[in-house]
Amino acid sequence: MKASRVHAAPSPPVVSIEQRGAVQFAMLLLAILFVTVIGGHVTQTRQFWLLAVFLGLFFLSRRDMKRPFLALAFGLPFSQLWTRAETYTIAPVLEASLLAFCVLWFLRAAQGRASLPRFGPLEASVLLFLALATGSAMAATVARVWAEEGPLAVLRLDAIVFQTPPLAPLFPVRQLFIFLEAFLLFGFVRSNLGHDDVKTLAMTLLVSAALVLLVGAVLFVLFDNSRYFRGVSRATSVFLGPNEFATYLLMLVPLAAAVAHGARTWMARWLGVLVAGGGALMLFFTRSQGAWLAALTAPVLAGLFFQARVTRLTRLGRVVLAGGVLAGTSVCVWLLATQAPEQINALSDGRYFLYRAALRMLQESPLFGVGLGNFFLLLGSFYPAGIEGRAAHEHAHNMFLQILAELGPLGLVAFARPLVTVLARAARAPGLSGMAWALLVAVLAVLVHSLTDYTLWMAPMWLLFWMLLGALAVSLDAPSGTQLPAERLALVG
Repeated sequence: MKASRVHAAPSPPVVSIEQRGAVQFAMLLLAILFVTVIGGHVTQTRQFWLLAVFLGLFFLSRRDMKRPFLALAFGLPFSQLWTRAETYTIAPVLEASLLAFCVLWFLRAAQGRASLPRFGPLEASVLLFLALATGSAMAATVARVWAEEGPLAVLRLDAIVFQTPPLAPLFPVRQLFIFLEAFLLFGFVRSNLGHDDVKTLAMTLLVSAALVLLVGAVLFVLFDNSRYFRGVSRATSVFLGPNEFATYLLMLVPLAAAVAHGARTWMARWLGVLVAGGGALMLFFTRSQGAWLAALTAPVLAGLFFQARVTRLTRLGRVVLAGGVLAGTSVCVWLLATQAPEQINALSDGRYFLYRAALRMLQESPLFGVGLGNFFLLLGSFYPAGIEGRAAHEHAHNMFLQILAELGPLGLVAFARPLVTVLARAARAPGLSGMAWALLVAVLAVLVHSLTDYTLWMAPMWLLFWMLLGALAVSLDAPSGTQLPAERLALVG
């Protein structure tokens, strides 16, 4: 008989008194900041019903922080229903609830009932990006404030976080805050969820997705919104636009397929079938061509570059893919060389001049970019001479290119490093479970979609993406079929 392997629980890392004090001090500062923001938001907006949400999170956290986390995950898609048009990338209800969740997390960690992120290479890369983004946001904010002729109307912390439109002087700080929120959520998943918890998270998201699909189907059948989308009616469901809905589906359909394939109960299996089938259908009706491309590309990339064993078929597939990419690139270059810039811009739905403007920003500020949050504001002045472009104020419709223009090459490398670290682990893994495979496809699909759109700048999509990226990291850390305890920082005792 073969001896069974015993996976010993990792021992908690040794934390010195100085490190423990630094962690506790950082927790205290963040807690004070978050409580200030929450209090100001509730007072100014008169949304006192949020206090019931916060109270519910508190009661759910009495045993552990997993239940309030799952409650946040369930409600995440519906959080933009109260968003103002001028601050469409912001979801105040979701983000205020997330800040309250983080305060509770810090409290439970101090009591020894929750874990804080351990400091490893992945966390170090996240902190590096936050440091660069913080410096860029502060510099961009100061420059904007100096350029203002009149006094700033609002200087409250809650207004900066939840009521700051992209053209406002303090918008760079707002952009910094969404990175902080996402990385905190990523850190919570990494330090508090185990392998089995990832499956529970997936089921929670699928139940929520079933409601989203139901609303989306009803709205699509009953209402014709073609006047907003060049004569084509497109599915939006509870989101602000069809492309955002498409990004959501790119993340949920792979999870649904994994559950449908591997669930042990008929109820979970049929839930997976419902969300996978309905999600694929609604993805078609979003008419998001970038999302269609991502949905087709992500499984191919996962199959070619993230297999446990490199077979002859895999090598042949990679050669064919490389040849296809080279041939396609050559054809595209030849076609573009024969077209006028205006024609290329029309074919790309205005993206060509957006991309050129981003490259001109980088040319002007090659080291540190034009500043976090400044692309939207400065775009009009970076169009080629005599060209009006798609709009005077717009996002780059390419997440990586926008980060490059705003933060420079170092900022893009720092941003990409956590993503590359997780994907490299997936590529080296001896074998991926069904859920890990689904999470990998979801992450890859969103990254591909982000080459042609900016939907990750929407707060719900950004937070969901980093939640799933953290879940993928957890799935890679734990062997298939086992659950390893999360590493904890000894903050007390």
